[in-house]
Amino acid sequence: MSSSSRQPDALLLLGLELHDGAIQSLTAALMFLEAAAAGEGNLANQQRGTELVRSAVTELRALLSDIHEQPSSPITAHELVPKCCASLALALDLQVTCHVDKQPSPAQLSSAQAWHLTRVLGESLRNVARHSGQRAAQVHLASESDQLILTIADRGCGFVPAEVPSGHFGLRGIKLRAELLGGKLAVKSSPGGGTTLVVSLPAS
Repeated sequence: MSSSSRQPDALLLLGLELHDGAIQSLTAALMFLEAAAAGEGNLANQQRGTELVRSAVTELRALLSDIHEQPSSPITAHELVPKCCASLALALDLQVTCHVDKQPSPAQLSSAQAWHLTRVLGESLRNVARHSGQRAAQVHLASESDQLILTIADRGCGFVPAEVPSGHFGLRGIKLRAELLGGKLAVKSSPGGGTTLVVSLPAS
């Protein structure tokens, strides 16, 4: 996949992520702060608005960390995933346990693969921070036959996958990125049972 063919998809995904993430937080913050300015529950609304602004800043920092992590030289998934986990854990204030199955000669990623793998990991961990009710996640990377298997799991509140609104970006963006690379996404979750995302991608 060339850089020129990747760019429109990447820009679309970035715009959708901003819409469903920081922009939503800032819109809600504005509502609370305007209510506080009008004298409605001043302190409580001011505090909630401030919390939402902080949340938006955290999400934007994590988004920037994803972009800055794009490698300028060839890299393998086994090198990229731990590096991204460390950066995102700091940006999102998450405890991320990362385990990579060691392989003798893991294949180098193309620039498109590295870009989308970084974004998949970032979007998955942001979803943990936003929705799970937990501050911890487990990441596992394995190589099976001719595939890379990336698993992101949490022990949070869980959800019913079939009831996720079709317009919500999080899982849709991860699914689209996997498909752009010839892979697929599997989601395992239930209320109170945590969530596991399994992203399968061609290894080359």
